[in-house]
Amino acid sequence: TGFFVWMPKKWKKNRFVIETQKGKKRLFYDLHSVLGVYAFLILLVCAATGPMWSFQWYRNGVYRILGAEVQTGEPTEKGKPQGESHGENQGSNNPKTALPDFSKWQLLTTELQKQNPNYDYIVIQTGSVSVHQKNAATSRALDKYQFDATSGAITQTQLYADQSYTSKIPGWYRDLHVGAYWGIWSKILTFLAGLIGSSLPITGYYLWLSKKKKKRKAATA
Repeated sequence: TGFFVWMPKKWKKNRFVIETQKGKKRLFYDLHSVLGVYAFLILLVCAATGPMWSFQWYRNGVYRILGAEVQTGEPTEKGKPQGESHGENQGSNNPKTALPDFSKWQLLTTELQKQNPNYDYIVIQTGSVSVHQKNAATSRALDKYQFDATSGAITQTQLYADQSYTSKIPGWYRDLHVGAYWGIWSKILTFLAGLIGSSLPITGYYLWLSKKKKKRKAATA
């Protein structure tokens, strides 16, 4: 709504410049409006993707708009790769639990490195491996493998390219939300837009209080 309030009838260069020589009020106005316009699109994307984790009705609506099958389970957690469990390392702290044969893990990792020369990283844990390619569509586009813990042989392969359209959507909206769609540069832009978004209530209240104070002085006069 702030963008539409700001939108001028004539687009001029000075509407995109922060004036520092015209007093405090003009400075705060430019910090509010100009910076808000610069961050508008990124903040809009973050605000539109954020509710995907919080509201099932919102998530289901987006899935229907995209023509995907509506999922009934919980979405992928924002901070963890798909397939990664919370208790994956608990067994290593339990003296009664036998440690895995890590030599088999090394052989399996070496084999997958040869099969995937363009890999970005490989995550291996008990019974499963996830491989992320450098040219992957999203940061959560993972090729998944299941393997036998005793022999280290791969028993099942699930490539990201073969996954369903519906299962790929969480990776897309997560990358849009956290700014992971253009490497480090989009993350920096999203971070700066977040800082600007945090400052908008401060500058907005300052302008509102200044206007209210001016009206009070005019009424007293």
